[in-house]
Amino acid sequence: MLTRALIGLPLGALIALLAVRGRVLTLPAALLAAGMLIAILALGGYHAAGYIVVIFGLCAAVHAVAKRKKSRHAGGARGVRQVACNGLVGTLCLVGYALLPHPCWLVAYYASVTEFFSDTVASDLGTLCGGTVRDICRLCRVPRGRSGGVSAAGTLLALLAAAVGFLLSFFSELGPLGAAVAALAAFLGMLFDSVLGSLVQGKFRCRVCGAATERRRHCDTEAERLGGVAAVTNGTVNLLSGLFAAALAALLYLLL
Repeated sequence: MLTRALIGLPLGALIALLAVRGRVLTLPAALLAAGMLIAILALGGYHAAGYIVVIFGLCAAVHAVAKRKKSRHAGGARGVRQVACNGLVGTLCLVGYALLPHPCWLVAYYASVTEFFSDTVASDLGTLCGGTVRDICRLCRVPRGRSGGVSAAGTLLALLAAAVGFLLSFFSELGPLGAAVAALAAFLGMLFDSVLGSLVQGKFRCRVCGAATERRRHCDTEAERLGGVAAVTNGTVNLLSGLFAAALAALLYLLL
């Protein structure tokens, strides 16, 4: 474990440097991500660390494409809160695995990471596609980019992202069953993310450009609140949906 942690130090530093230079993460967020990577490598091993590195690279590429196309969901570099909300659950799963070794912890870890990837693909690339966007709970049409809004294209892209996660983890220590359970839980976690976005997440509209947004401020102006709980941010929803995917994956794996 100590050897893997020492190996993770230069790897984490390199990834942090690339993330900052590529304006994917702020410096504090990159340092936190590097620390998480070192912990994941030490606690979960090379497969677990390699998986999150590949997923992080794919998410960065997806975000870059969305930003270049000027998607409303594509903001600037991600901060500490976003990194913590997206990576904390997976890291804690591996802490549990180190304390009480059981495959269900690993399945939960892969599910939480894949859920983040699936949600990123649906949010960043789904907004670039055409088609009707509907609230997942109320089924009414909503503006593109509204929290809780889903489209056929975005859902299909999320399913494809979960399938990519399955393929990447198929030959890991999970085996076919664990990989399938993790991918299924990740996709359902992405849908749960949309449910939370529809029912409780704060929804705002920019007073300047009129865009639907998840942020309290947009275009350097206080946004108009349209509904939801203002304190429930996108980060909160990401954390809860990652936790949902991890818990569901562990439960399904134990039952099967």
